[in-house]
Amino acid sequence: MKLVAVHFALIAPSFGMQIGQNSRSAALINASIQKQGECIPLKNQDSFYSAQLQVGTKPTIVDAVVDTGSNTIVIDQTHESQSMKHSTPPQTRIASYGSGDATMEIVEDTVKFGRTVLENQEIELMEGNNFGFSIEGILPLGPSDKNKWKTPESFSLCFKQGSSGALRLGDGGGSISASDQWEIPLSDISVDGSSTGISGSVVPDSGTTLLIAPSATELSKLFLNICSEWSNCKNANGGKGEDTDDFFASVKEDCGKTMPPISFIFAGGSASIPASSYVVSSKGECTPAFDIDSYFSFWILGMPLFSSNTVQFSGKQVGFTPGCGGCGGDLNQVRSEGLWQLSGPPRWPTRSQRNTKTEFVVGDEDMTNPNVVALVKHLTERGWAVGK
Repeated sequence: MKLVAVHFALIAPSFGMQIGQNSRSAALINASIQKQGECIPLKNQDSFYSAQLQVGTKPTIVDAVVDTGSNTIVIDQTHESQSMKHSTPPQTRIASYGSGDATMEIVEDTVKFGRTVLENQEIELMEGNNFGFSIEGILPLGPSDKNKWKTPESFSLCFKQGSSGALRLGDGGGSISASDQWEIPLSDISVDGSSTGISGSVVPDSGTTLLIAPSATELSKLFLNICSEWSNCKNANGGKGEDTDDFFASVKEDCGKTMPPISFIFAGGSASIPASSYVVSSKGECTPAFDIDSYFSFWILGMPLFSSNTVQFSGKQVGFTPGCGGCGGDLNQVRSEGLWQLSGPPRWPTRSQRNTKTEFVVGDEDMTNPNVVALVKHLTERGWAVGK
């Protein structure tokens, strides 16, 4: 879920073994990472999806988080191989993620991904973290000009909610221009075809569990628009719902069965997300799979986007095709509807203020607006980011 560079805390003064000198131009044994039609199956890990990496000359198997918001290969120390090269003295740092901090040592090793082999690849060996959940590693799929390994020039990603997913190398075809870490301009968000007037930009991030809004004001506006277009958004007396409290109560009762779809509208395309993807059951209660973080100026579209669409990445272009098929299946197969179950805490974007350590942070919001105040209250009470 890593969206931007992490913060350095400690860097060793020298590379005794000169580890890292060749890492940014790690050799590709295969002629190309881009094998048209090569499909890497993805495994559902509750709050993220993973792909299998082989690390070392006598490979150790690692189920790594598939993360379009990350730029560095990370391996947990429990999966260290015998061929891994360490510097003398060790080069270490503290990496700050949205889900917590991790102690890293910079090392080198051989990494095999699909039919691609990289020698002398720089890896961050994770020696400890306080995430609140375990991961074996991270497969970074950020833009090639920011990544510390040779990422595919084009690929697509999709998740079959509650099941497997697919990473297809050589499958690009996006038509929407992106900048920075896959950031694309947002023209509007519509609810069942009706405009909300919300604009700005979004980042599709396969390593983030939720849909993250940049402000409570914008998310409150979206929820009120959903309530307005949704016939089963009711108040306590059974009348038409009209505020944030009515929305949350109605989501809890309906669990996404009758809620309208939302669509993110871009210049050159759009991505629709049904309620079965943007509503989640957590701790036995249905709740919208959204949160807010005023640290970011853009929307972050996590797992609900990828469970509803095949997202294509090619150079600086992004595209969206409804549906998802597993490896060997129909790419555009529309998944069967079902309630999304989240067993543990969500995975947050890098530098998120909504993590396991910090209090809930609200930016420059209109806290005189009762709907904004109610939204902050509901998100805080879920306990996803405070006091876990």
